This record gives sequence, structure tokens and C-alpha cells, in this order.
Amino acid sequence: MGNNTAVLEAVKTMLTGGAGLGDVYIYPDDYTAMPTRLKFPFTVVEELPATTNTAAASVGGNRWTLVIYGMIADGTLKMPSRPEATARAAIFEARDTVAGILRADRTLGGTVLMTGDGDTLFTHSITALQWDQDTVLGFRFLIPVSQPVTGGC
Repeated sequence: MGNNTAVLEAVKTMLTGGAGLGDVYIYPDDYTAMPTRLKFPFTVVEELPATTNTAAASVGGNRWTLVIYGMIADGTLKMPSRPEATARAAIFEARDTVAGILRADRTLGGTVLMTGDGDTLFTHSITALQWDQDTVLGFRFLIPVSQPVTGGC
């Protein structure tokens, strides 16, 4: 993993034990150690892939995007259906847990200068996600991170 190791580890620690989040993993670092068939719910944190990170003079460091995926239940967004409605209630609980944790500590345990960008602390959506070959109901948070440069990118 790159220079964001401490940030991802801090986020994993902050989320572990949170209501409705299940086990928390860092992708790709924890991937080979994860069970082949994961038990719902589970949460994955990573640096958002396929995006441009910025060396920002205004913050004296780098800006990048942290992503948190909440994998809550098997399935897709097929409404109306009892399984989707049940999953959505669990998604709301887990989503609110993550939002509360992120609002409570904008420095992610002191590992970053701040989270958010201007007036936006984070964005999130309830969505169907792909995990391995499965479609999963859950949520995605995108969190802008400003981090001091400690070497490398």
C-alpha cells in the first residue's frame, strides 16, 4: 500500500464495531486474507481507484478520495420487494453510523489535515455494488481527504 496506509488503518479502526457495519476490511491489502464467502454485513475501505489525486499547495499536501463501501445484503435494487425493503432499513442504520463517525472526527484520528472539500464533508449513495461476482445492496461514501506530504505521492 502507498502513503495512505495510516489513513486507511485509522478509518478501519474507527469503523470496527460500528452498528450495522460488520467486519471491516482494507482493499486491496486485506483481500487475500478475506473469507471466500463473506458474511453480511461487511465494510470495505480503500483509496478511490481510477481518479486523479492532487498535490495541493493550499493545504501543503495531497488531496485524494477515500471510499467506504457498506456491503449489507445480497441482491439488487428491485422495488417493491420485501428483501429490498428489509435490506434498505439495514443500509440506513449502517449509513448513519458511518456518517456519525466521519462527522465526529474530521482528522481521521489525526492522520489527515481534514476531510471534506469546502462545504462538502462527504457524498454518499445507496446503490447496488459489485463484489467479486456478486451483486450486493449497500452504500458508498466518497470522502475528500487533505493529507500532509510525508514523502512520495
